[in-house]
Amino acid sequence: MRKDISLYMILGGLLLVGHSFFAETFPERGLERFLIASQLFLFILFLNGHVLTVFLSNKFDIYLGQVFLGFSISKFVLSGLFILYIQSLGGAPISKSFILIFIFSYFTYLTTEVILLIKKLNKEG
Repeated sequence: MRKDISLYMILGGLLLVGHSFFAETFPERGLERFLIASQLFLFILFLNGHVLTVFLSNKFDIYLGQVFLGFSISKFVLSGLFILYIQSLGGAPISKSFILIFIFSYFTYLTTEVILLIKKLNKEG
């Protein structure tokens, strides 16, 4: 589990640096708005989801895939609600570039989680 958490921390740092790089390179695209909040939200969302998935599947004898599917749907809905919340805060509308970086980060975390859970399933089987 420590390897998984450290991988999420490294990935979160790389995504934050990448988002910061694009925000400084293209300031006119509106990428600097909510930069840290969005990356921190995704990091916490996926780290908590991964830890809870592994914990619940071990503790309550539930299939790992079912727990993963439930948390994936909730993460998808919460990410959409987060974007709507950011949009409702006012100011200039959220740029398409910001949405693209947010979605790229989301799918990077999702791919990492799938890979980690497949490795866990292969160890058990």
